[in-house]
Amino acid sequence: MRKGERADGKASFTDEVASRFGVLPNFFCSAPAMDGLVQELWKFAKAAYLDSPLPSLFKERLFVHLSRFCEVRYCIVRHVGFLIGHGHAAGDASVLPQTIAEVRRLLQRPLPDGKRLAQCLGRLETEQPLVEMPGPETQVEGDLFDALTVIFVDPRQAERARRAVACAVGEIRFEILTAFLAFVRTAHFWTETQPTLAIEPDMLAVMSREAELARLLLDVTAAQHVKAGEALRRTLAELRATQGDRARAEEALRITEERLTVVLRAVRMAYWEWDPATDTVNVSDTMDEVLGLLPGQKFRTSAQGFELLHPEDLPEHRKRVGAAVEEGGTWPAQFRVVRPCDRKVIWLEERAHVTRDLKSGQVSVAALVWDVTERNLLESALQQGDRKKDEFLATLAHELRNPLAPLRNGLQIARLTTKADSPSNVRSR
Repeated sequence: MRKGERADGKASFTDEVASRFGVLPNFFCSAPAMDGLVQELWKFAKAAYLDSPLPSLFKERLFVHLSRFCEVRYCIVRHVGFLIGHGHAAGDASVLPQTIAEVRRLLQRPLPDGKRLAQCLGRLETEQPLVEMPGPETQVEGDLFDALTVIFVDPRQAERARRAVACAVGEIRFEILTAFLAFVRTAHFWTETQPTLAIEPDMLAVMSREAELARLLLDVTAAQHVKAGEALRRTLAELRATQGDRARAEEALRITEERLTVVLRAVRMAYWEWDPATDTVNVSDTMDEVLGLLPGQKFRTSAQGFELLHPEDLPEHRKRVGAAVEEGGTWPAQFRVVRPCDRKVIWLEERAHVTRDLKSGQVSVAALVWDVTERNLLESALQQGDRKKDEFLATLAHELRNPLAPLRNGLQIARLTTKADSPSNVRSR
């Protein structure tokens, strides 16, 4: 083991991340209470992003473009840094950095209106299957970015966009792109649930020098419009008026949900959304597995969810949730639930993010949850092992400090015996 490396592999993990990106992003230093979770995200990042066979520059430009639609600005700032040479684009040290001017043009690409989107999809649908992915700032790259934006921000209405992209790049590349979009979504959600995630000093320095770039990076207009659904709903309404694709949109939603389920199952997580105003809860299909629900059992209200909590943990968790809904922000929590399928008590970890609409005041909550029972048992066993080891070492140290104690005791007894048998003592007797 190298000097300074921890036995749990944390140093080797951060070394791997830093060597791949050329810098150590704070994204992979978050969640210090559970290093293993970030390492699982790193595996997902490598599979769907870094090691994806798509060209590195295409991936990084697409990551930056899609990050415009996340209100938390960490991802867009960090990935622009990769593009301009502060780190490696898509973890590839061979990619030449782009100029500030090229990045500004990428950040200023407008959202398509209905007419432009229809033209874009029409070109992709008639495009001969690409032999290679397009280069930067080409017409085909722009068309793919627009179509992939629709899939990314509103997959329920993206059936035609899906077909158009698959037609242009082929089914295999389309599946690879879908995995890439899933990772970008995961990265954005992770940054939203990590409110203390800080922009690294190298990019703070860049933004202090480049005022126009800083303005574009910190502008959340695109993210707010997409989140509110105004621009995209208007665009898709125009498109639906000529396409009549309701059934295809529903099929797209079904396929997207299936793919999300695959991703969540791979990382052994569940996802839920809660509307406190109506007390309705929507959960991923993986929630059944995480909570150990009975066949056919579902919960659609927070009250049903609270019923599963261990009685000793219920009051504290209710208090935590109530405070978060009232004040906003994020809550990380660990608590026990009683599995309905076998009445077994398990530990869950949860990270939830509360959002409040500034105009309407409406609150919404979204969260990830996963089973940490085995991890907690392992940590407890390791702690017990450490205590026993410490007791053994203390005993051993004591014995090693007194190696001549038996010999010294024997000599003392011998001297007392000799003195008792001396002539003076014999005569006195």
